[in-house]
Amino acid sequence: MRGRALWYWVAGFGLLLGGLWGAWAQSRPHILWMRPGQVQGATAISWDGRLLADEYRSTGAYTTVRVRSLENGLLVRTFMVPELNVESLAFSPDNRYLAVAGFGLHLIDTASGEIRRLDTGTDSPRSEVVFSADGRWMGIATSRSVRIWRTADWVQMPPLPTTNTYAIAFSYDGSQLAYSPSPNVIQIFSLTEWAVIRDINTTDRSFSHLVFSPDGQALVLRSHSNQLLVWRVADGQQIASLGTFSGFVEVSYSPDGRLLGLILQGSDRSELRIWRVFGQTYTSVASHQFVGAFARFCRSLSEEGVWEVVSRVGNAIAISPVLAQPTFTTLLGTTSGVWSVAASRDGQWLAAGGSSGVDVYLATSTVPRYRLQLGGITRGVTFSPDSTVLAFNTGDTVRLFDLAAGQIIASLAGHTSVVLALDFSPDGVMLASGGADRTVHVWRKTAGNEWQLLRLLYAEAQVQSVKFSPDGRWLAIATESRTYLYRVSDWQLVSTFAGRAPLVFAADSTRLYAAGLNGLIYIWRVPESTLWKRLETPYLGTAQIPVAMVLSPSGDRLAFSLGDGVSVIDLSTGESFANYALPSSINAVAFTADGQKILVGSQSAFLAPVPERKDRVIHSQIGSGTLVFDPAGEWIAASGAFSLFWQSPPWACVWRVQDGSHLTTLLVGGSPTAVATSPRGYWLFLSTLEGRIDIWNTAEWSFHDTYFDGSNGITTLTFSPVFSEPTEWLLASGGVNGAIRLTYTSSAGTWRRTLLWHQLPISAIGITPDGRWLVSGVRQNDASQPTTVVVWRLPEGVVSHFLPHGGSVYSAAISPNGELLATASGDERVRLWRIASGQLVGAVQANVSSVSFSRSGNLLGAGGDGGITIWSLTTGERVRFFTEEISEGVREFEFSPVDEYQFAYLRSDSTLVLATILPDTDGNGCVDDQDLLAVLLAYGQQGAGLDADVTFDGVVDDQDLIRVLFEYGTGCN
Repeated sequence: MRGRALWYWVAGFGLLLGGLWGAWAQSRPHILWMRPGQVQGATAISWDGRLLADEYRSTGAYTTVRVRSLENGLLVRTFMVPELNVESLAFSPDNRYLAVAGFGLHLIDTASGEIRRLDTGTDSPRSEVVFSADGRWMGIATSRSVRIWRTADWVQMPPLPTTNTYAIAFSYDGSQLAYSPSPNVIQIFSLTEWAVIRDINTTDRSFSHLVFSPDGQALVLRSHSNQLLVWRVADGQQIASLGTFSGFVEVSYSPDGRLLGLILQGSDRSELRIWRVFGQTYTSVASHQFVGAFARFCRSLSEEGVWEVVSRVGNAIAISPVLAQPTFTTLLGTTSGVWSVAASRDGQWLAAGGSSGVDVYLATSTVPRYRLQLGGITRGVTFSPDSTVLAFNTGDTVRLFDLAAGQIIASLAGHTSVVLALDFSPDGVMLASGGADRTVHVWRKTAGNEWQLLRLLYAEAQVQSVKFSPDGRWLAIATESRTYLYRVSDWQLVSTFAGRAPLVFAADSTRLYAAGLNGLIYIWRVPESTLWKRLETPYLGTAQIPVAMVLSPSGDRLAFSLGDGVSVIDLSTGESFANYALPSSINAVAFTADGQKILVGSQSAFLAPVPERKDRVIHSQIGSGTLVFDPAGEWIAASGAFSLFWQSPPWACVWRVQDGSHLTTLLVGGSPTAVATSPRGYWLFLSTLEGRIDIWNTAEWSFHDTYFDGSNGITTLTFSPVFSEPTEWLLASGGVNGAIRLTYTSSAGTWRRTLLWHQLPISAIGITPDGRWLVSGVRQNDASQPTTVVVWRLPEGVVSHFLPHGGSVYSAAISPNGELLATASGDERVRLWRIASGQLVGAVQANVSSVSFSRSGNLLGAGGDGGITIWSLTTGERVRFFTEEISEGVREFEFSPVDEYQFAYLRSDSTLVLATILPDTDGNGCVDDQDLLAVLLAYGQQGAGLDADVTFDGVVDDQDLIRVLFEYGTGCN
């Protein structure tokens, strides 16, 4: 092996020394993505809230422990710890050490990577391992003693005998330790005097959680009966019983001691309980819920009244700000259910309609200014644009209320069933009402201020939402399954599409937000009514479809509810501003005129603030997928890969190659299997196991179209390079059933053709640059099934010849000149073929799953469980073999289309890494004077095995000198 395989970045050093991206040049690798959704086993969060460690998996006698950044989701480092069963993890306060406890106890030096075992005798750990807040001590309870280490020199102190300890706690100043030496007793032990200073006698036999208050005056414990109790340390007296809870995860004080938080874990969601502490009084002040069965404290920001909690949200990790003291303002009035809410544009009025009528409030008051109880349920309330009139319904009648005069000025009859939705036109001249009678009545105000029926529109089901566009040109009507778009000027139906209620127009009237299944919000173009984007809503709620939705007055935020929670999303980033969880279902939401509060309709109506502090959502899980470079080398995309044994999450991710930053996440209508870009990069195609292909416009990353290719499930995609874009392309897709579908699209139309020969799922497919040949391979379900690579002649679509193979064909790559084919197979061989003749050029033993040619075709790269191998096709030698940072194995490998020495690989743990082969002749990781001198001294030499041949073409010449000069200084401190 010559030199170093590539420049790689162990992200831990970048994070601990500060700065994750800025200091790194383009030639350096970037870990673009990791799979945060799969938080497993034991977890730990660093004291500063920047790092998350978790137990990933066990292999043989080792367990992989991952450390990841909570700032941006990057994988910092992985450690292989000689431990079979990890029970707890803990960071030291300075992040220098990570302790791992299982059957034994190990200490990881996060800077050097050194792992050492700490002696616990023959005892096995019983409690979580913990550090003191001042970093001076580390301790753990074992089956027979409490073991304590002094971290300055890692000397173990004399063990403290015990038979009953399942939890220990250090005081914040590091002077005391609390533990239970025997049933019914908690001892306070002085670490300065090394002596017991107090016994606390209890009626409980054992304790699983112990936490000191920051001032050391109180001790919180969880008893074996699941009670949360508070004891005074000074005299050992119980001062509070906070209740009995199940699903304990973590309990913590805020740094100033004024708040106490408890995280509880259920089967599908987690809960944060908060108490305010005043002296010896503990008052319950808040309860917040988080979707998912994982939540941990990240850090407490008591000066802002905010706790940050790490939780799993769908397939991502969210760091959520939680208001420690709720500031909800309850509006007095109906308590039997609020179904509709509204806020006037002038900021003066609020309205809430429900089972007992309508309550109208001045914005400065919580007491109703008017109570309109006319009989019948009120499902719709809305203010006129000039804020002078309130429209509402009572049963099947629409009523108009003059706010200044305090009287009803009109009653509009015509519906035959309850009215469900109301909306004024922007000029206030028209009012639309939709009802359960499947009709929409459009009312118009006459010159004499009378309201008359202008138009009657029909729908196929109950009308649940009606919305005028802000420019007044369009009226959208939605049922539970369909949306109708009408042009207001002539009341013509422009289109019908699969949007659902509720509806919201964008501020510029060019987009329409509509609800979708599985918590999705679909964004449709207006008036084209084509799908533009899908917005994922993975936050609070139990409903599959958003039940309420509203746009902020500024047009940059969207509030929605999924039943039992409200989330506010920044539309520019798709990230959440706030999450509110409530014990009762939510029916309606509305922004106040200043956009600073949300009016919520539940059992009653209340106002909730919208904090400026955002959640940080770390993207994103894609499974074990396929990846593709943009032909211009500007971005890289990855999606889930086809497998017979698992399904991938429904999205793909795109990153910028230059700096590794996340560009966008594309939601897929099914289980993603493959991703492909058209030859000039205009389009990105995503396929699914359900047979669907989604097409995305890469200029604005907007959804363009979708179609089903007719197969039982798509496994692979590839384009023919010979057709121009964006109006013409030829796409080949392979299916689970062994069929290959050719789809040709041009301005004249679309035709499809099916190529049949294979009987097994297509696992590899490619088309030569001249469009003459298509190659395909399959994956076995069991070893008895025959496999081969088929070479098809295009455009006829007939079989030309076969390339015999042993085992499944995992990957196939065509050289840039279209002459050679490289395949990776299940018999652990990489084979090189001449496509036109079918001649086998050569084969090497290699357990790999993916192969790729470099831009010039001189290099062939392969990735697999053993690492990454690079061969020079000019000299025939292996020029690089790389195993560092690939302990998880490689599933997908791809060379850059624009940089001969840059490539990306997707690891088995779903970490995507971008890397560059450096001209490092001596393997010291730095391109420096020694490398420049090596090239100069070897200048003119020819042959294989030349260290100075950094272009791997068999000769040391000007090109090698240019490479060293171009990369000079890379990797050097």
